[in-house]
Amino acid sequence: MLASLVAPVRAQAQPSALRDTAATPRLPFPVGEVLDYRVNVAFGGNIGHGQMRVEGPVLERGVPTWRLVSETKARRAFVRATDRTTSWLDPTRFVAVRFEQRERHPLSQSDALVEMDLAATAR
Repeated sequence: MLASLVAPVRAQAQPSALRDTAATPRLPFPVGEVLDYRVNVAFGGNIGHGQMRVEGPVLERGVPTWRLVSETKARRAFVRATDRTTSWLDPTRFVAVRFEQRERHPLSQSDALVEMDLAATAR
């Protein structure tokens, strides 16, 4: 965890395209929504910033999806940390199609890639 406290800086929501609410579940966020925030730590104040956003529609393995992106960058003196997480969400079935994560911290680095079995999620 990069911070013990995350403070919103600016939230900007844009309405998504009108859709048939009987056929599509109502989602808690629209395409185009963006949340910018500051990363704060105790006794250190503001050490970075981050952003979460909803992009799309994007075609992923033949499925129309929304791309959910979260990026955080923090720095204290010469110590830096970055996190980027991306999920591809099928908004019709509300299931994840793919997930990627890339983390860079002073003592560790990690990458994750998860491809979901689309045939299993169709059941």
